Amino acid sequence: MPRAWPYRCPSCGLPADPTFAEPWAHDARGFQLKHWIDTGVDTFGLANYELLAWRFKDAVRRGDQEAARQARADFRVHDDASVNPHARSTGSYLLVAYALEAGELSSAADDLLHWLNVSRADGDDGERVNFKTALSATVEFFDTPGGFAQPQAAAIEDRAMTLSAEAEDYLAHPTIVGLARLRTR
Repeated sequence: MPRAWPYRCPSCGLPADPTFAEPWAHDARGFQLKHWIDTGVDTFGLANYELLAWRFKDAVRRGDQEAARQARADFRVHDDASVNPHARSTGSYLLVAYALEAGELSSAADDLLHWLNVSRADGDDGERVNFKTALSATVEFFDTPGGFAQPQAAAIEDRAMTLSAEAEDYLAHPTIVGLARLRTR
């Protein structure tokens, strides 16, 4: 165990980052993301997205519904101004996954529908990665107990089917199988 940080790896000599177990891992990740943003390490905007999703998860963990609502609103403002589909893909996936993990199905449904609505099946590789990830998250949403009972479930399903029909050639096999389950239910 290192006595102080920064610490150099004894094997290669490069700086090593600590890996924390819970309950410290969540807090450490927030500090790491803030550091990356403050020092300019995050050149693609991914840490900004991840930090906004982290803020939502943190608020839910603390039981602070107002902070969770504000984190989602800040995420949406950031997302609407973004031009980076790769960062959108990762950030939006984390936001939906954290909501599903916390049992916040209405938040997950709202954020997933927004994500699907701003996703495009055409465009460059980044756009295709984004829409494929959105469709994978859709399958996860409907695989979650209570997903089909959400008020926005029909709209989510309709948009996901439209996207998948536009570019089915790009989808991974598990996503195709998951969407086929939706079509036949």
